[in-house]
Amino acid sequence: MGTRDPVAFRDKELGLVRLRAFGVFNLRVLQPRSSSTSWPGRRESTPPSARGVSESSHRLALQRHDGETISSLLNLPGEYDELSEALKKRLQEDFTGFGLGLAQLYINAITPPPEVQQAIDDKSRLGVV
Repeated sequence: MGTRDPVAFRDKELGLVRLRAFGVFNLRVLQPRSSSTSWPGRRESTPPSARGVSESSHRLALQRHDGETISSLLNLPGEYDELSEALKKRLQEDFTGFGLGLAQLYINAITPPPEVQQAIDDKSRLGVV
């Protein structure tokens, strides 16, 4: 699962960059009656989609957390565990409202657009020369 649209991130070196985050999560049913009746637009024959629960909440939580603790996207890979845990805590309330528990959440990639990746590669090459 990943963010549907990129999230704006202010990098101290690169300026404003749009990032996409990808990861996996595990849900646990805490209240079966709540989880089967409280999903917006759900028909009895259609199972709920966790992706649709809080896409905007995921984006907002990731955006807020990134801006609070990380100054450069170059530091992101070393922060995936901390980001995953903080995001899980922020989103737990969203899922609990639907009778679900967010058991685990892991961010496994945060990527900038190809042109920013190219600029980073170019800057690295110049540093070597």
